Amino acid sequence: MTKEKMDLVNLINEICDKMGKKDEEWFYHGFEYNKDVFIKLLTEGIMCKKSLIMPPIGYNGNYYISLSKNINEIDGYYNYSLKNLPTLIIDKHIIAFKTKKVNSFRYTFINSILPIRCSYEPDEWQAFYKINPNKIIGLHYDISTYMSLEKLRKLKEIVEVLKYLDKDLPVYDLNTNSIINKDKVLKLIK
Repeated sequence: MTKEKMDLVNLINEICDKMGKKDEEWFYHGFEYNKDVFIKLLTEGIMCKKSLIMPPIGYNGNYYISLSKNINEIDGYYNYSLKNLPTLIIDKHIIAFKTKKVNSFRYTFINSILPIRCSYEPDEWQAFYKINPNKIIGLHYDISTYMSLEKLRKLKEIVEVLKYLDKDLPVYDLNTNSIINKDKVLKLIK
């Protein structure tokens, strides 16, 4: 192992404080990280495409928000989003509809407000219109699978935003399930 990789391993071990406990009933919402978008998610909540004036792409259409659960599906969205995207952890006490898994996508109900939902993904759920920011109860961020200084710097920016907004949300590392010590992140990551 190179010195650079060893330094990353030591840094990750230093900031991963204690083991976290996940609730199997939590929902997850992956998002492409952008600082402004992240601030908006934490202050205004997660909104459907219709309210954001965006085109209806994906399985959730205009009025629904895509979520997933950890149901141990290898090909599910949960596994993809956790490994590739920062992921918001959503309280289990929201109203969400389990999608019906279909092999050929049906556009019939995609832009309907009716709670008849379908998806290719076996672990997809959908919530109607908006998820309030108080239902965001944490974050998942994979810092140990594909170790890089860039990922750690993005983590530091995420922690800075949480601190700026005075949001005390736990941040979990995906692989170790450790709760990341945000104070150490701010102190140690340059």
